[in-house]
Amino acid sequence: MSLRFKLFIPMLLLILVVVLLMHFYWLPNYLKLERSSHTEREGLYIELLGTALVPGLITNDIAQVHETLNRVLKNRKHWYAITLHNADNIRLFPLREKQLPDNLPLQRINYRIVNDNRLVGRMELWIDVDSLVREHAGEIGKLENWLLVLVLVISAAAALMQDRWIRSPLQQLLGFAHRLSEGKYDTVLTHRSNDELGELVTSLDRMRMEIRAREEEVRKAYADLSDANSLLEEISNTDAVTRIYNRRYFDQVLANEIGRASRLQAPIAVLLCDIDYFKNYNDTYGHQQGDFCLREVATAIKSAFSRAADVVARYGGEEFGIVLPNTDQEQALMLAQRLRERVNGLLIPHQSSGVADHVTVSIGVAVTLPEKDTIMSMLIEQADKALYEAKNSGRNAIRIAG
Repeated sequence: MSLRFKLFIPMLLLILVVVLLMHFYWLPNYLKLERSSHTEREGLYIELLGTALVPGLITNDIAQVHETLNRVLKNRKHWYAITLHNADNIRLFPLREKQLPDNLPLQRINYRIVNDNRLVGRMELWIDVDSLVREHAGEIGKLENWLLVLVLVISAAAALMQDRWIRSPLQQLLGFAHRLSEGKYDTVLTHRSNDELGELVTSLDRMRMEIRAREEEVRKAYADLSDANSLLEEISNTDAVTRIYNRRYFDQVLANEIGRASRLQAPIAVLLCDIDYFKNYNDTYGHQQGDFCLREVATAIKSAFSRAADVVARYGGEEFGIVLPNTDQEQALMLAQRLRERVNGLLIPHQSSGVADHVTVSIGVAVTLPEKDTIMSMLIEQADKALYEAKNSGRNAIRIAG
């Protein structure tokens, strides 16, 4: 059941109660009082008529008596008959007996005409008081109808006002609540009033603003948390000394790329790179200079690889690992040679090196077309064996796993 109908039901019940009370309680009592009032009024008219007839009765002027009575009967149509006798009980009016209707509840009234305490005549009247009451009842019925129409108009106006003042604001509040439940906190309530609905609108709008403020705080906190998590993840994947990826990230990327290469049936290459005689370098120049050397070499290695998918990481100590997805043997050797040349091009002095007067690197290369059962350790082991061969061959060299 709609709210509009619920608001209109009490109004309809009120109209029904008013109409029933008027028709069955107030109207009968009112008509009863009117009948009594009409009867009293008719008695007054009869008394006035008797006074008017006294001169004709005293002088026995029959013409005057008839003129007066005919004029009264003409004006008071609900007086059905008047019979007039003089003091000697001689009928003066009407001269002929009048037939009275049988279907009317006429009221008979006897009236004695007295002048100076002497009886001068006697009247009998048959009056239809009910006709007067019925006429008045008809007027009351019309009044009832007009009153009913007025009540209906007022009720319709009240319903329209209820619709504007109550139902429409409530529908707006309902839509506002739905939009809040959908997370649309930019919605603004336009209804404003100084009643309870206005207070509710103000409270809901305040709640909306507080929710929106809290949502902004949560969104900002989430963004800060995401940034912190990204930074933490970056820190957890970054080597503190060289500022490139660490061993943990290297292992993670290599495992993922082996799986992808296996699905795509594409080759993958792994390079293990070691700084030649790095222990001697640290002993000669100190650990602080050794860290500087590591950073410079890491930057040079990273500059040798331009593809976004290529990953350069510090594998451990003075050793670096490079993952090269979708790279065959020829490409891997070319990139390894570029790497070695970039490091040589740094010309970082290394007096205690057994191969050159500057820092150099040895590189081991492993290339494979992975199968479903290929594991990361197998590829790293091949690259490590190739690196061992490069070192045994005199360092500052490149070897590829056979």
